[in-house]
Amino acid sequence: VSHLQVLVSPGEPCITEYSFALNQIISVNIVEMSLDLLIWSRMRWRDERLSWDPAEYGGETSVAFEVDKIFVPDVVIYETLWMREVGSRYMRVLVSPDGTCQWFNPRVIRASCSFHIRNYPFDRHQCVLTAGSWGFSARDVDIHPLDNATGADLGNFEPNGLFELESVEVERLETEYATGTYSSLLFRLSIRRMAVYYVVYLLTPTYIICLLGSCVFFLPAESGEKMGFSITILLALTVNLLLVMEKLPETSNTVPVVSAFFVLSIGMSAGVVLLNVLTLNLAHPLHLTPCPGWVRDGVRRVSRLVTFGACGGGRLPSLSE
Repeated sequence: VSHLQVLVSPGEPCITEYSFALNQIISVNIVEMSLDLLIWSRMRWRDERLSWDPAEYGGETSVAFEVDKIFVPDVVIYETLWMREVGSRYMRVLVSPDGTCQWFNPRVIRASCSFHIRNYPFDRHQCVLTAGSWGFSARDVDIHPLDNATGADLGNFEPNGLFELESVEVERLETEYATGTYSSLLFRLSIRRMAVYYVVYLLTPTYIICLLGSCVFFLPAESGEKMGFSITILLALTVNLLLVMEKLPETSNTVPVVSAFFVLSIGMSAGVVLLNVLTLNLAHPLHLTPCPGWVRDGVRRVSRLVTFGACGGGRLPSLSE
């Protein structure tokens, strides 16, 4: 039975059942659009060439083979960017007397995922992992969910500190290509960011800084701290925006709401700085210049329009007065 690296029955599909047990979401990298998972890959198929009668072999009901000695369906996850098998040299294919083969393989994978960051840090994501044969069509290797499962096994799942796993659903697909029909399984992982960390360490301090920025109007101009205080608030908001941008991907497709909030806060803080410049200029003018006559006439006419003529036509005081 050594080196059976050909199809089980040429001309007939090898019915392969596949699933995996999700043990842990190691990390989610929004910037690089990827996530690291620890999974137990589970696969089962039947190879009649490996069947035997236990009565003829001393009642033996199970035999373990190395993966490179028999035919193993080449089922992979297409979105895999990087993979490391855990203890691969100890993993064996267990074969039953009727030729049923089972292979359980733990591995750490890094898979690509498209994240939608508009609602960051209150965002939800759905990552799709597609499992299928790499080199055989459905005519040769036909893949189905293991035991007709509707999702991955989450019995030994360890929660992640930043993301909550909501569900894992599986769907079987058949796709037509020029070279034939290919079957695959789509595993949809729905995850939700737990926003407590960001609310406590990012959003709440920003709200407090914005409230402090409004207090600059209560400082008297004679204190000499109005400009320094408002510029410090502006710099603090800018630093917070830089911290947020480090955790987000460089994309122009979607602008997160929190980024728009920070930009708006920076714009308002910059407006406060300009108002302080005007206030200090009026409070401590360098030169006393009389108001031009055309400005005085314009102000008088506007005041009459606004007050419907209630204001009298008295003389407007000059700036020196």
